[in-house]
Amino acid sequence: MADLSRRKALGLIAAVAVPPTVVVAVAAASPFDPADTLQHRLSTSDPVHVAQYHAARLAEVMGEIDPARSWRSHIDHEHGFALVCGDLRKEEKQ
Repeated sequence: MADLSRRKALGLIAAVAVPPTVVVAVAAASPFDPADTLQHRLSTSDPVHVAQYHAARLAEVMGEIDPARSWRSHIDHEHGFALVCGDLRKEEKQ
């Protein structure tokens, strides 16, 4: 199954008022573009940006796992580490 970009998904949502046969025809007419996948973008990006993406995504997921904490990420290339940590939110501290 092809991944939908945000732009394509919004276009399909806007087409809800159009009969389903037209929506299927539009979806079939837009070919799958492998250059538009997240994996392709990550494999062709600068390694610094890839590391920043993964650290930020990990902090985001940790926020879903433990929402009582405020999660942040930091990458220090000089000292060679990536840090994802969660601080208790101020209203949670006693």
